[in-house]
Amino acid sequence: INSDGKGMSNKAEYIKNDLDKIGIKINVVVKVGEEYNIAIKSYEYDLAITDWSITDYPEFLYNFESNSGSNVFGFRDEEYDYLVYLAKHEILESKQLEYFDKMQSILFDKLPMLGLYFETSTVFYTKDFGEQLKPQINNIYNGMNNIVLTKNEDTF
Repeated sequence: INSDGKGMSNKAEYIKNDLDKIGIKINVVVKVGEEYNIAIKSYEYDLAITDWSITDYPEFLYNFESNSGSNVFGFRDEEYDYLVYLAKHEILESKQLEYFDKMQSILFDKLPMLGLYFETSTVFYTKDFGEQLKPQINNIYNGMNNIVLTKNEDTF
């Protein structure tokens, strides 16, 4: 873990306890600043805890390209890289979506990373506000999780 990261020790402890429950023992190694970055870039880990935010679709898919500076997963796949190239240079949206679909299938089959801990929040809203939610292709709630419709406006 990166000792500079907000709440990383707590997240690491939570994950460690969860994995221990299913028989997987891990040791948490604390790295500081640049020492952490070097360990990540050189793949000196079996499990890394990072603060990673998923960008808007399709940029998220580009993070898995072999030559991407964001590919901290060590993922290498020639077909995937070729699809990224095609998607970045395609002008027809329908064709681009076809490439994204194929890219997602490759990631699904090869699973280069796995999220173990997700921070979420709950948003309460009334029916009037709910109509304002604008879904995105990769997030139907536009970044909001655990949305709960309230029947009583006095809840707030």
